[in-house]
Amino acid sequence: KLRKLEYLFAAARRERAAVVITCGGIQSNHARATAIVARRLGHKPVLMLRAETTPSTREGNLLLDDLLDAELRFISRADYARRDVLMAELATSYAQQGLRVYVIPEGGSNGLGALGYFDAMQEIRAQLDAGAGALPQRFDAIVHACGSGGTAAGAVLGAKFHDVADEVIAMAVCDDSAYFEARIAGILAC
Repeated sequence: KLRKLEYLFAAARRERAAVVITCGGIQSNHARATAIVARRLGHKPVLMLRAETTPSTREGNLLLDDLLDAELRFISRADYARRDVLMAELATSYAQQGLRVYVIPEGGSNGLGALGYFDAMQEIRAQLDAGAGALPQRFDAIVHACGSGGTAAGAVLGAKFHDVADEVIAMAVCDDSAYFEARIAGILAC
């Protein structure tokens, strides 16, 4: 999560954003990490979380989001399908209050966020070249979980560019392969 957020928060700071908005599931690791980094850097975190009802108890990441005093906005699964539009509308609302806003897409998955995993492949290449831990010169494949496509996009480009692996295999944690093929292609086109 932090690899993508490094680039995204650098952009938020360049734009002097007071508010950072992102989205995710009710127990989103990305949303929690965004809230932590936002508070650490002096931004107000606003999290748009998918939940059919407002939860009556707080646990896990939702408890941490509360402890970080993130503004929590709960939206239905149907509304979550329009999350990008809803985040843009919310950003406009804050801008009308005179606040600068930076919107981070679901999972931090856009071209800028994907650069974090491109860099990760460069770091792996350096470790392979240094012979760290008796590693091979390259891997057959890199396998990772995929929930929004940004990690896959950056890893695919980085693995090829830095000659780290023949293949990057993204294991979908939601949706299906057709969705992620289109999503990753969209990120790579940025």
